[in-house]
Amino acid sequence: MNIEQKKPVIALDSGKVLIDYDYSILINRLSELSGCRIESGALSKMEEINASMQRGELAWAQAIKILNRSLCISVSEKEWIELYNGVLTHEIVRMCEVLSDLKKTYRLVALSNTDEIHWSYLLKTFPIYALLDGWIVSHQEKVVKPGPAIYQIFMKRYCNNGFPAFFTDDMPENVEMARKLGWRAEIFVDAEHFIEHIKSIHS
Repeated sequence: MNIEQKKPVIALDSGKVLIDYDYSILINRLSELSGCRIESGALSKMEEINASMQRGELAWAQAIKILNRSLCISVSEKEWIELYNGVLTHEIVRMCEVLSDLKKTYRLVALSNTDEIHWSYLLKTFPIYALLDGWIVSHQEKVVKPGPAIYQIFMKRYCNNGFPAFFTDDMPENVEMARKLGWRAEIFVDAEHFIEHIKSIHS
């Protein structure tokens, strides 16, 4: 085991922890394309498709066909990718700075429910993702938070079946499951609160 592998691990959610997103951008653009406001039934279908993609159960090409049919629109794959990635807006304030400093002491590993399209875009677009030492993402593992399986994969791959030093996520149910499994975990609020939680590890 090299020096880097001996560093304790901080596990980080992606959305609303590393990167902000706003799905209203997508809804508004789709409403413009369809000529009418997207109804709740169509929104539910989009959420269902997104969940299937995060679990790695639905290919993007098939998802586009279902979405075009459900929304009564005809949008090309290239246009859909641009629209879909357009919801990913900006890095969470100060988190790049904070993680750059923590990287001296910790390994930084993402634990995220996300799909292939978003994940590949995040890695090549936002500098904060270059700070990561690794990741466990749901579409690759075909399991999602808050199910325990994805946490167990994380522990086996990055913690030698132990626990990360700390985990943060914006979703309470994901933090709750981590705690049930013995992880030290807190709900993410902002960079300032995150720093205080990290400081408390050594207090």
